[in-house]
Amino acid sequence: MPQIRVPEYGLSDGRVRLRRWRETDVPALVEAARDPEIPRWTVVPSPYSETEARAFVTGQNERLSRGRPRRSPWSAPRSVTSWARSR
Repeated sequence: MPQIRVPEYGLSDGRVRLRRWRETDVPALVEAARDPEIPRWTVVPSPYSETEARAFVTGQNERLSRGRPRRSPWSAPRSVTSWARSR
């Protein structure tokens, strides 16, 4: 897999800016994971703790630093993606 260089300050089109995860995002991640649909349709565990959210943020940023970001922060379980493809 080729390495991806992520700009230090993120990417922007002038209206929307994508940036690296921050420690200050942890409370929002934990709050979002409380929505019952999140663990239902993703691999995010329930309950989702601050420790898990911090590990996620750290892991994502380490992967970005190595040029190996994941396609998305959360991905659907294989059973859901298989079902969606069969429709």
